[in-house]
Amino acid sequence: PVSVSSEPLELTVIPLPETGKPEGFSGLVGSFTITSELSPVKIRAGESATLTVKVSGRGNVHRIPDLKMPSLDSMKIYADQPVFAAAHDHNGLAGSKIMKWAIVPELPGDYPIPPLTISFFDPKGGEYRILQSPGHSLAVIPGKGKMIMVEAGEERQDGGQRAEKKEIREVGHDILPLHTSVRNLGTQSMPRRDLLFWTVLFLPVFVYVSTFLGLRLRKRSLQTLPAQRAKRAARNLIRECRQSEGNDAERLSLGIRDYFNDRFGLALASLTPEDAVGILRSRGVSPETAGRLRDILQRMENAIYAGRGRGWDSFSQEIPGIVREIEREIR
Repeated sequence: PVSVSSEPLELTVIPLPETGKPEGFSGLVGSFTITSELSPVKIRAGESATLTVKVSGRGNVHRIPDLKMPSLDSMKIYADQPVFAAAHDHNGLAGSKIMKWAIVPELPGDYPIPPLTISFFDPKGGEYRILQSPGHSLAVIPGKGKMIMVEAGEERQDGGQRAEKKEIREVGHDILPLHTSVRNLGTQSMPRRDLLFWTVLFLPVFVYVSTFLGLRLRKRSLQTLPAQRAKRAARNLIRECRQSEGNDAERLSLGIRDYFNDRFGLALASLTPEDAVGILRSRGVSPETAGRLRDILQRMENAIYAGRGRGWDSFSQEIPGIVREIEREIR
């Protein structure tokens, strides 16, 4: 066998300069660019917009850091898993990292989305550079309502319609005719029309009594309707959990909201974890049980806004047990 060897090569490594090194420098060296996009730019309160930031270039691309989104007033931020890609070519190593955040505003208004920055060392220029993504503005219009207390009643059930006034019509005379002679005062047999007279006389009384009893019965039915819904609320939610396919977080979240509406006589358009805890504590539920439900709602929010709404967690197996515990503790 014959073996050959190449000439030895000498590699000189120059340390990165300390002068001008930016705070939080990750060790990224090469040439890079940064872009960002916000979509959509106008939403309702409670809905989500997505901020997408992409860092790409050549160099030690594995050092591209995960950028941090700062906290924003009246907004919830949910970070998605970054997507990294790298490839070798005749010019060296190139790559990119795409980062996304779901932004959920809680109140209407115009919100500035601040730019994100990244620093790297440019070996060609021999200096540190700081890149900044474009800033954005998010317009938030009022949502469809957060929490409205409603009360069942006659006007709500029938749409507030009132009975139409009926035209008054003459059905008989209640004054006897004048007598012009003593002879007219003699004994007379009762006319056959007396039956019609007494029928007409007592018909309004019969109609009044029937209407009164009907309204009382209807009012009692309307008063018992919330109690019937409250009695079925837990059973409906447990059935929804059994029928849910793939642990659909969004569907189960709506099911919990409907449970609160029916069980406590509310009309919630949306239900936050903190709202749920406050309602349960006011009904005598223990902090431990209320906290378990809050944890599930928070995990659901993370699953929905991070794009993992199906099959991401065992929500449908956990919720029935917590609901039964809530029903035992409610005062």
